[in-house]
Amino acid sequence: MSEQPKHKLTPVKVVFLYNTLSPRVISHLENAFREYPVELIIPKKTDFESMCPLVAQADILLGWKCSAELLAHARKLRLYITPYTGVSYLVKAFNELEVPLTCPIVNAHGAADLIAQHAVALLFGILNHLIVHHREMTEGK
Repeated sequence: MSEQPKHKLTPVKVVFLYNTLSPRVISHLENAFREYPVELIIPKKTDFESMCPLVAQADILLGWKCSAELLAHARKLRLYITPYTGVSYLVKAFNELEVPLTCPIVNAHGAADLIAQHAVALLFGILNHLIVHHREMTEGK
């Protein structure tokens, strides 16, 4: 049986929107993706002028807030990864664009357990009328 030809894959360009990663984290990421066609791009500067050409070549953006002005340069974007909870600010920025982006926005933070715990605690607070009781107590009732 003949051997299948190996195809050279075009690397997926992951552009970080910040440059505050520690050398240990950068090393970990580089090692984790060593065998994959992934190019990690960590900017030296994060001002608008420095980020525009990087965002323009990004297949994936990774970071928190990104202005609509900067997102307008992300014409190749296939995925937006935010390492924080909530994406409503990004949805708004995506929709403000002249040609809105349609790629997925995903949350990649490891805080799911903590968020669920707080949501359940808030739910118990609501069900037990804690706010009502607190107001009555502070009003001396």
